[in-house]
Amino acid sequence: MTNMIIRQIPEELHQKIKERAARHRRSVNKEVLVLLEEALARHDALPAEPPEPFAGRVAITDDWLRQAREEGRP
Repeated sequence: MTNMIIRQIPEELHQKIKERAARHRRSVNKEVLVLLEEALARHDALPAEPPEPFAGRVAITDDWLRQAREEGRP
């Protein structure tokens, strides 16, 4: 296994990692590894290329706006 040193971690970030590690009953080192693995797994799940921009037209009606709000769109 390879070693890695991370320098100049902001105190607030370090404290959050320590608290999270304690909640999960892990060492700080193990918690950092889990966070990195989760972040990379999410990144790998993203499409390699963004989709093409929508070139069509959408009629923005009251019904369309209501549905968008119900779906949680701002």
